[in-house]
Amino acid sequence: TAKYALEGMEKTRVYRDANTWSIVYDNCPALGTALNLPALPAPFTRSVICERIDPKKIKVKILASWTDDKGTHTSQLISYFTDKLSWE
Repeated sequence: TAKYALEGMEKTRVYRDANTWSIVYDNCPALGTALNLPALPAPFTRSVICERIDPKKIKVKILASWTDDKGTHTSQLISYFTDKLSWE
């Protein structure tokens, strides 16, 4: 459901705010592991996809999915994070 995608995005923002940009940027490819998100109850799954756009910007996509007798359903959230120092 959307709440699982939202939970993943909130944890991503907390991680970003608690670390330096260098750590966030360097861990981008393995961000899902770095976040240590709790496992979801069956039949739900969640994935975190992080893409480096440039040295001061990353794209984070959170997907929450489940499958039932009508097929697979997915909620998706996308956010762009930038190096706070680039705001100045």
